[in-house]
Amino acid sequence: MADPLGATLSIIGLAGTCIELLKYGYIALDRKDEVQSLRGQLDLQALLLRRWAENVFLVPANGTETARVIPKEYCDIIRANLERLAELFSVGGGLVRTYTGDLLPLTVLDPSPETLKRKGLFQWIDRHKVKRPSAIKWAIRDAARLARLLQHATSIRTALVELVPPDMERLKLQILIDTLSETTTRDAAAVMATAIAGLGEQSPADAPVMQTISASLLLRQQLPQWLSQLDAAKVSAKALFIQDAEFACGREHIPQDLARWMTRLSSPSHGLESEEVLVEWRLCEANEDPGQFEHDILMLSNLLSCMSNHPDTRLPRCHGYIKSRSAIGLRFGLVLGVLPLPSPQAAVGPSTSSQIQPQSAYTYTPLNECITAQPYPLPDLSLRIRIALQLSRSLFHLLSAGVLHKAIRSDSIMCRSHSSGSHLDSPDFIVCGFEFARLDMPGQISRHAHDRNDAADLYRHPKATSRMWETRGYKDKGYLAVYDIYGLGVVLAELGLWRDIYELFVKASKKDPGSWTDDRFPGLLKRRVGLELGGMAGGRYAGVVRWCLEVGDVSEGRTTAELLMEYEEKVVKPLMECCV
Repeated sequence: MADPLGATLSIIGLAGTCIELLKYGYIALDRKDEVQSLRGQLDLQALLLRRWAENVFLVPANGTETARVIPKEYCDIIRANLERLAELFSVGGGLVRTYTGDLLPLTVLDPSPETLKRKGLFQWIDRHKVKRPSAIKWAIRDAARLARLLQHATSIRTALVELVPPDMERLKLQILIDTLSETTTRDAAAVMATAIAGLGEQSPADAPVMQTISASLLLRQQLPQWLSQLDAAKVSAKALFIQDAEFACGREHIPQDLARWMTRLSSPSHGLESEEVLVEWRLCEANEDPGQFEHDILMLSNLLSCMSNHPDTRLPRCHGYIKSRSAIGLRFGLVLGVLPLPSPQAAVGPSTSSQIQPQSAYTYTPLNECITAQPYPLPDLSLRIRIALQLSRSLFHLLSAGVLHKAIRSDSIMCRSHSSGSHLDSPDFIVCGFEFARLDMPGQISRHAHDRNDAADLYRHPKATSRMWETRGYKDKGYLAVYDIYGLGVVLAELGLWRDIYELFVKASKKDPGSWTDDRFPGLLKRRVGLELGGMAGGRYAGVVRWCLEVGDVSEGRTTAELLMEYEEKVVKPLMECCV
């Protein structure tokens, strides 16, 4: 087999052709549910096969520009698998020929434009008694045969994957682009969920990919705009309000401000026993309707609670929420689970600073405080790049599911440290600080007055700063995914430069106080990235940051799939190469 790459790609092209042929009208009314699931599984198999080929043959090896070469001793094995694959496609072609015998020729339709204006297409068809195609009648009614076809395809693709494994992490992201970005209706999501479950049972090798898609699909289905009135009522009936919450420090020691609070919580109704949790407070302003505010908290808690099933451990696990009154007003606390920690030696009271100190060998500190607490020596570059990669992946998972974070900042990244101080010595962290908006408010405008400050605006795209919230342009377009990517770029710049962004802002504004305006800072940051970041973190890393900071300026007209494909190519892939 002289050209395994060419032969394999030819077979893959044949696979795409046969699968496209099989898509035409094979859903029979009496077998609709079963065949729909099989159709979804066939679609997933086509995507997995295509992405396998790209990852195995078309990805450069060891940083070189040449494709990977399959050793000669494997060629015979691959050839045998390809021959089995060709037999499968032959069977598929036979199915198409077998079930097309009873098709009626399509009637040529040629109504005049004037007729369509007066009557409409369907009225014209009825009036001329045009016969409808009988695709539903002749469709593949033997679902068992289609299932065998699918099993054959699954076994052959599994054999190919075992012979030449792809990059599983990249494969997960690529399949998310291929599936979720095109899933825009509840019915399509339900069909996909059934197909994912079926394929996961048939092919254990695909279980990690199917788990990722399934978890992201669940997130998408819980987005408020996807919920029907009945679904919203079911969410309201969930026990997300932790009414019987008991804290290790006692209720009298609950902090009175809005700072994040690490504590141990017990709740018999939620199955929590001295569980280490992180509480994030949301303040109900005096002019807010408490009932509407709690409803929004409920919807956000429901969305975050679905992340407990997600394989990305950097995303928070929300147990529910609590309520507490203090001197500043009515507060709602999102109760987030953290990364597993050793058993505590003793209970502790509330933290007096933003550094979170559970009674264990670890501390949790916001990334921006890690930066200011350890200006020199810089933490190991490989450690910072690993954090950058994991954060980029986490944001990818959110965006592919349609979830917008809306507050990607270094103070939303809670880093776990093995030391007692704020030094960065571990790649472990959790993403916190999710924002939300009134569901009936155009523009998805943040409702937190305390976020209208310079420090938070530094992470916001120039078109989405607090000064822009009331403008017509922002209200018309709302909050966009590229704004989260911009925030990611700022955080990655902080990791690479190991400088707090607010510190850079203050120094820049003091240099030229007479003519300084805040809208000059994004350009200054880009220049600094261009001049300094390559020398400190490498040109590839600097390219990632530049793309993140500039993507919002050139994103007009891109579909979600196109944006995510470029994100995977321009951000995730280079960071993975930096970690090798």
